[in-house]
Formats: sequence, structure tokens, C-alpha cells
Amino acid sequence: MEKILVTFDIDGTLIQSAEGGIDLNAAINKAAFDVFGIDQDMEEYIESSFSGTTDYWIANEIAKRAKPDCNNREELIQKFLKLETKYYHELFENDVIPLPGASKILEFLSQRPDVVIALSTGNLEAIAWKKMQTCNLEHYFKGRYGGFGEICERKDILRAAYESAQKGEQLGERSNCTEKVDVSKCQKFLRHIHIGDAHQDVEAAKKVGAIPIAVETGNLRFDDFVGPCFVVNNLEDGFDDVVSIICTGKPKNENIFKP
Repeated sequence: MEKILVTFDIDGTLIQSAEGGIDLNAAINKAAFDVFGIDQDMEEYIESSFSGTTDYWIANEIAKRAKPDCNNREELIQKFLKLETKYYHELFENDVIPLPGASKILEFLSQRPDVVIALSTGNLEAIAWKKMQTCNLEHYFKGRYGGFGEICERKDILRAAYESAQKGEQLGERSNCTEKVDVSKCQKFLRHIHIGDAHQDVEAAKKVGAIPIAVETGNLRFDDFVGPCFVVNNLEDGFDDVVSIICTGKPKNENIFKP
């Protein structure tokens, strides 16, 4: 059976932070203080929003500014990411909630034998699954396939998610084992759809040959996205169009296409 892969971003796509939620930013700030001695908000320090980025990218940007001449940057980055994960779990206060339609679309797709779902997120893997578990969404991802923020570029995270799903489907019930799989010999997916809320999601999807579906549940709206892509209000209102794109490659409502 030919299968379709659907990858999901997390923040702003499947979930959002509850009002006042600061766990992840606080963890990043605390890790930055421990590793680099910087006592400042890190978004201000690197002069960039974290939205749409990856945790590795954030760590690298901090390291480039804090230690521009060091010869052990990768070691510092890995120490930072380890501490970020530790502090996130310590500071976590169940402050994430699912966005409209998230449970509905995942429930529908997880029951289709011709669809495989995976995460593709800038979050570190342990943080990503913690968020999914808290929102009661983790169980839909039976294979726990995904690409995560240990990787710097979003396009490479998408490729990692694709290969994770390929390997898992090849091994079946043995997908959690350490058996090596030549991904180049695995069956390719009939279609790959990526769903996210940021420019980086859309651009990464284009670069890996996936169909991008943007949701307006983050900071961007229809006119903000650079096409070609599809744009829906959220996964609840856009459910029929999203399902149609996944199953046929085309939406029910052509007005959601951004050329």
C-alpha cells in the first residue's frame, strides 16, 4: 500500500502556551546563564524571535555572540541543550493547551492505514514529547516518528522526520530496535504534507518537496505567507480542506491557495 506522510510543527500549530506560560524561554535563559554567564532575555540578546526557529539554532546564535572566538563551540552548544532540557522539565507547569482541531485531525489521520504522521519541530525531542503528552496528543503518534531541534535547519529536520517515518514503516513492530536500515532502499511516500504556522515551515516544506499547509494560529495570516502554499484559519475550520489535500493533493476550497 502506498502511504502518505503528514508532518506537524508543534508550537502555534498543534498547541499554544496558556496565558502567562514562560517555561521554555525561562529554561533557555537559565541555560544561557549557566553556560555563557549571560543574565538577560535571550530573544533580546540575539535580537531575534524564537518563533519558527530551532533550539540548536538558538544555542548557536547565543554561542556566536557570547564566545565568538572559542574553539569548542559545539561542546558549549551541546551543554546548553542538555541544560535547557533539564530546566524545562524542572520549570514546566502544564502551561500548554491544544489548538482548535488538533485532536480531531490527529484522531482522524491516526486511524487511516494509508497515512503516517510524524512531528517536525524546532523543539528538542524530550521537550517536544513532553508537550505532546501534556496536551494528550502523544498517543496519536504511535511510531513516535519525527525530526527535532537537535538539528539546526528546519529543512533538515523535515528530512529527518521523513527518514524516521520511512525507517519505522520498514521495520514495523521492530521500529524501536537499533537495527540499521538503508533509508535509500525504503519505500518512498506517495505524498508528503507538512503543516505549520511559520515562514520557516512553508519554506522548509518547499525545499524538501513537501506540500505546505500553513495555519493562522501563530503570528502570521494569509497575506503574510509566501506562496505557493495552502493557508487555513486553524485545523478545526480547515479540517475538510486539510483532509482533502492529504488524501488527494487538492483542497475542497480553492480560495485557501496562496500562489
